Amino acid sequence: MADQFKVGDIVQLKSGGPPMTVKSVEVLNGECLCEWFGGGNTLKSHKFFPETLKIEVADLRGMRAVRAALYGESSE
Repeated sequence: MADQFKVGDIVQLKSGGPPMTVKSVEVLNGECLCEWFGGGNTLKSHKFFPETLKIEVADLRGMRAVRAALYGESSE
């Protein structure tokens, strides 16, 4: 489960909410520290268990392809 999300992925809670950027992923449990802008353009952050998150479908190909091109990572 820890490999499910990567830093820079755009995710959303499965129950809905704003798009969030994964800032870090804990190695042991896959918990993701996510950031997003709340009301009044206030930067917010919180840790979420990976089971509660989903990748934004529109972002999946685009962001991973850009990261692969820039950093030589797999876009899979």
